Amino acid sequence: MTIAVLGLVVGVLVVFALLSRFVLHGPVNAVSLYESVSREAGAPRRNDRCGKTADRRQWRCAVLRVEGSRAALYRVVVDTGGSCWRAVLANGGSEGIAMPRTLRGCVYRLQWRPDI
Repeated sequence: MTIAVLGLVVGVLVVFALLSRFVLHGPVNAVSLYESVSREAGAPRRNDRCGKTADRRQWRCAVLRVEGSRAALYRVVVDTGGSCWRAVLANGGSEGIAMPRTLRGCVYRLQWRPDI
């Protein structure tokens, strides 16, 4: 009986973790948005954050380029009342940045990812 209860608890935790990572949306803030944008861009992980602009829904996120130490600047617009976003590369013509020109994604409750 104890093993069955323990198995059920572990199963529920695993299901909750998977739902939190791929289904359940989380709060949008400077850190969570940066993590989501950098993950979708395939950029290396670093402790950074996005910055707000004058428009409440727009942010600027400078993510580290995969092949170098220079950052690619994305202009990010968060959907009204949600945690999904779309981004456009703002410095696309400069220095041959090899990053995706557009990105789409959502901020989820858990933002884990494999280290890149």
